[in-house]
Amino acid sequence: MKLTKVFILSISLFLAACASKQEISYYMLPLSKQSVPGRYLDVTVKLPDYLQQDSLVVVGQNNQVHFAHFHRWAEPLQKAISFQVGYELAQAIKLKNCQTECGTSVTIEIIRFHGSESGNIVFKGLWSINGEKVKAFNFNRLQDSPGYGSLVVGMDKLISQLVAEIAVDWPQANAL
Repeated sequence: MKLTKVFILSISLFLAACASKQEISYYMLPLSKQSVPGRYLDVTVKLPDYLQQDSLVVVGQNNQVHFAHFHRWAEPLQKAISFQVGYELAQAIKLKNCQTECGTSVTIEIIRFHGSESGNIVFKGLWSINGEKVKAFNFNRLQDSPGYGSLVVGMDKLISQLVAEIAVDWPQANAL
């Protein structure tokens, strides 16, 4: 009798654990290569090891990194950022006649790109045009509301902020 009760309890716990399984949510930056026609620049993006996986990242107290296993990027983050920057930059500099780099290369090395438990979003790294004059960037912003969807929207806004900074230096890059 005791063995039957233990077996039934074990099965009940197993079924309860299966029933409470959380569904995975996938996120993407607003622009995707498939959905946006037009011109874009080829941009090289380098990510740190902790971002070379599909989970969104939140950093907690004492710089503890949390990978949001149920909140993932729908496409490789490196490719998504590369396209997002390339497309937005082509729009910002009013690129008209080419769909590739047009002889000018942009490189972005991301050092940090994550949310925090306090709702702050961090975007930090280095960028250069044609490998000249490497410049640092360090952007922060608070999420507009709690949740991973808001985190992704805030990350997109920080990418646009970087694009605006690169676009300001663009005419000087053409003089190289």
